[in-house]
Amino acid sequence: MSIIVLNPTEKPLATAKPLAERLKTLDGKVLGVINNNKTNAPVFLHYLAEQMKKRQNIKDVIWINKKNHSLPINAEELEKVQQCDAVISGVGD
Repeated sequence: MSIIVLNPTEKPLATAKPLAERLKTLDGKVLGVINNNKTNAPVFLHYLAEQMKKRQNIKDVIWINKKNHSLPINAEELEKVQQCDAVISGVGD
């Protein structure tokens, strides 16, 4: 019988991922808002979205209300996110 010893100090492999290009404006864009339903998050996100709509010519706002803040969005919610040009994901407490 042999024992295999793993070295836990090995550095993780670095993988390069390109960043999304920043939008210059939200004019005519679709804004996505992911509400994780933590305390005060819905109040803040609604206020933020309203202020952004007043200042920018946002075409539409798509709301995603997560049922559980500790879980990722589901496939249906991901489809909604993919329709957005910009997304705000909020937390609160």
